[in-house]
Amino acid sequence: MSRTLKILFILLFCTVALLVYPTLVNASDTLIATSTLNGISVSFEYKLNDAGQVTDLVCTNASALSGSVTVPGTLEGKTVVSLGDNAFKGASNITSVVIPESIKEINHSAFENCTKLTNVDLGSITSISFDVFKGCSSLTELTIPKTLKKRCSDAMFE
Repeated sequence: MSRTLKILFILLFCTVALLVYPTLVNASDTLIATSTLNGISVSFEYKLNDAGQVTDLVCTNASALSGSVTVPGTLEGKTVVSLGDNAFKGASNITSVVIPESIKEINHSAFENCTKLTNVDLGSITSISFDVFKGCSSLTELTIPKTLKKRCSDAMFE
């Protein structure tokens, strides 16, 4: 193989690598961790923001949870700042939820269809999305903090 052909091959390889690399990085920016809540091993998926904080936290086996749940404020040594879409959706046996002070945002349908959920302490959230408590037919007590600045109309319960 001639020297020119080798150089062209290397340049082609580098060009393809540079084009493919961003796709590979974006495909793997969802991370996985395991934690223990109420003695139950719980799996989470999440992303990291530019500050290295946990965002879009989602419990992938929420249906295994029961009783009172305190959402983790840290995961693998990183501060949790937001719950993702469907974070605890369908955790039909949880009765109470406490959101830690570090979490500032709760996204779409985070607790949807948690039918035994009776009370929630929203901690110090500043933003809450729509349908967060949709289908939470037993919810009777909701502590809404003064820090709440942004909410999607009154659709938390629709």
